[in-house]
Amino acid sequence: MPKPVTPSFEDICTGLYTGQIKDMRAALTKLNEDLEKEFVKALDKAVQEGHKVSRDDYVFADWDLGKPYKWDIPEYLGA
Repeated sequence: MPKPVTPSFEDICTGLYTGQIKDMRAALTKLNEDLEKEFVKALDKAVQEGHKVSRDDYVFADWDLGKPYKWDIPEYLGA
């Protein structure tokens, strides 16, 4: 599991609302970079612990954000 990153998205939104954050683009860019670093660290740690995991495990080629996801995995269909 990646470690939580602070400030979080919610923290950034609150900072924007309260006027503490003036540059939303910069804040979100930094958040993205920090989240990516934590994700890579978590993957590396899992591999070091002997788990067979890679970034490819998080790619869903058939996912269309404009449509509800279709579950065709037998475990989810009750088969």
